[in-house]
Amino acid sequence: MNQGLGNLLMQVGFATHTGRRQQNQDNGLVDESTSLYAVADGVGGGDSGEVASASVCQSMQRAVHAGHPLEQAILLAHQSLLGDDITGERGYAASTIAALHAHPDEMEVAWVGDSRVYLLRDDLIMQMTEDHSVAQRSTGLSEEEAARIRHVLTQAVGAAGENGLHVDAYRVPRQAGDVWLMCSDGLHGVVTEERIQEVLARRGNSQSKADELVEIALTNGADDNVTVLIVTDKDGAPHGNAAPRRDHSGERTRPMPPFAEPNASDSASGRPWRYMALGGILAALLFLALAFAL
Repeated sequence: MNQGLGNLLMQVGFATHTGRRQQNQDNGLVDESTSLYAVADGVGGGDSGEVASASVCQSMQRAVHAGHPLEQAILLAHQSLLGDDITGERGYAASTIAALHAHPDEMEVAWVGDSRVYLLRDDLIMQMTEDHSVAQRSTGLSEEEAARIRHVLTQAVGAAGENGLHVDAYRVPRQAGDVWLMCSDGLHGVVTEERIQEVLARRGNSQSKADELVEIALTNGADDNVTVLIVTDKDGAPHGNAAPRRDHSGERTRPMPPFAEPNASDSASGRPWRYMALGGILAALLFLALAFAL
């Protein structure tokens, strides 16, 4: 679909699938009136994950409509979710969020958790977010170890670290032809960045690309919900400050987004809340293996 607001013209595509799960706890937001876009991945017992991701999107949308910047809107959504009565059979509820808010000259980017934002500019893909996850914060992990704990987050909307929720946010100058991708980990967990780049750079509209990425994830055995939201900027500025640049060797290099430094809520002292028992289970298995070896 195409939407316009003033000098903003975006082409949007959205696709989602349950993957191998029984429920789809992902949600997407396309707000044409404010050029606000988001993907949220909910977690919780029963249907509480789905309720949480929908609540975060709706609360953030209301806050942006009220004039709040994206970072503050997510913090308000966090407070709203903490105050919701999502208990009983549904248990706890929390959600990731990856969001874009288009302005006349720039894109506002904000996120919590491991849902991601990518930007394809001049056929070069850049990951614009950094996962709030134990795997991201850990060093020296093997590929198998990283895959085993890839779902373990350090914070999420509705379930922050010990020092409260930290929202990462910054702004990027718009450029005509930019292709923005928001996705849950059901996509980036099973589809390589190179494959994502190949699809985004191909001719075609945003909807066909979103559909194709979901199909690739399913073909690759996606064991989680897969949600993809693609926004193609049709009339941004001719050139942007975040454009890929060339180093002295003549090769194109990626401008690194201004990621925030880890704070206490994201650090190892925080409390990862998804699969909290994983560390204890692994320790017990290691102990038993050593005991039998002796």
